[in-house]
Amino acid sequence: MKFSADSSALLRTLGFVSKAISQKSIQPILLYGLVRQDGDQLTITGSSTAFSLTLPLPVALLPGQEFQPFCLNVFDFMAYLKELPAGPIEITVDPSNWLTTVVYAQGEFQIPSSAADDYPQIEVNGDADLSFALEPSVLLPAVKQAAGFIHEDTLRPAFNCVAFNVTNEGVTFYASDGHIFYRYEHQHGVPFIDEGSPSVIGVNYVCVNALAAAFADAESITIRHFAKYIEFSSGFIRLIVMNLEAKFPKYESIIRKTSPYHIVADAALLRAVIRRMSILSPESTRLIILSRVEGGICLSSNDIEMSKSAKETILCDDVTLPDGYRIGIASTTILTSLGVIGTSDVRLELDSPDKALLFRETDASSHVLSLCMPMQLTD
Repeated sequence: MKFSADSSALLRTLGFVSKAISQKSIQPILLYGLVRQDGDQLTITGSSTAFSLTLPLPVALLPGQEFQPFCLNVFDFMAYLKELPAGPIEITVDPSNWLTTVVYAQGEFQIPSSAADDYPQIEVNGDADLSFALEPSVLLPAVKQAAGFIHEDTLRPAFNCVAFNVTNEGVTFYASDGHIFYRYEHQHGVPFIDEGSPSVIGVNYVCVNALAAAFADAESITIRHFAKYIEFSSGFIRLIVMNLEAKFPKYESIIRKTSPYHIVADAALLRAVIRRMSILSPESTRLIILSRVEGGICLSSNDIEMSKSAKETILCDDVTLPDGYRIGIASTTILTSLGVIGTSDVRLELDSPDKALLFRETDASSHVLSLCMPMQLTD
């Protein structure tokens, strides 16, 4: 089998597919990508135990050639292509020994391929339990932001995923690791669901980078939920994720309806001050103290064991904290919570020092909210 391709275009596609391939796989065949034909389009699939990604493969089967599915050594192919100048290449795959030869202007290289017979494939067929569509401009930023609020937790699957709460009016994205929390609401209007009934589904965080890369140029993404899998598709692009069977928390119960205190501050300034305080905070906790001072708020850190400390005042016109108010926060959690705020100012909503801080954008039409839990102060 002989194919022609542009090295740059092929390298880009292989880079995307490689995000679905685990180099630690105990199945050697999963280090390869499965090349198949779908009508006149060649596709390549990369898989791991968590998900699989299929993309159009930018190669052309030369006239007179009969196609046969095969498995391509993705990482060796990518490593060599990275060192080649951009330009046309010719690929020959010999089914008698599954050796792949690549000829370019200055020379050639050979790598082993494999038969496709033993490649494990995930197939989803039949009617979906739930089907709806989203624009990439909604889906991709939401899951990318949500992924920052997740830490791997093998004992609690609900903390390993981005939860999609799908209703007839739209979808709300949730993510939490138990200490920080993210919510983004997308209101579409009735009807939003194309097939099935409202449900909460969980998408494993490990597929977020592959999802963002593969669908960046798509016009619309269809999401279908089956008993065992969730499928994202657009044209020949297809991402299939194992369905996470988890008991999801009642996310909305986490969010206070009202807060007695608030702060409105410059978001960029607040982030910069927190980063500075974090440098001299205790390495084990990264504790920062937020307190009320005249004309605004004070942020401070104190590492007693290492004799390091810092404090800085931020002037704010809109602060309703009572005199003497102090609350402890880990710099890592507050920076993550602030990271999803897109407005120039941020509104922090507070209660007693042992209750969560809420972060909202100051735009009244915003649907983004984040939250972080405080740390106990001992003095």
